[in-house]
Amino acid sequence: MQAELGRLAQAIGFFTRIILPDRIWRQAAPWRLDECARWFPVAGMLIGLVPALVFAIAAQWLAPLVAAGLAIASGVALTGALHED
Repeated sequence: MQAELGRLAQAIGFFTRIILPDRIWRQAAPWRLDECARWFPVAGMLIGLVPALVFAIAAQWLAPLVAAGLAIASGVALTGALHED
């Protein structure tokens, strides 16, 4: 179970700008992204949850266009604009 959580953390680290501690990389055979591929959909869901929550919270008080801009900005900050195309 520990190794699988390490693989999930590696998948999240691969798709974001989050810097992972060395102990996580050692748990899941470093640079073995083929072993992490099964966790890519879960990582994508967790990463996409951040802008969705930002939008949901910001839309309570701000105009929808401003809330959408904040949500996109949070996604860009999290992923380094990896998915903004």
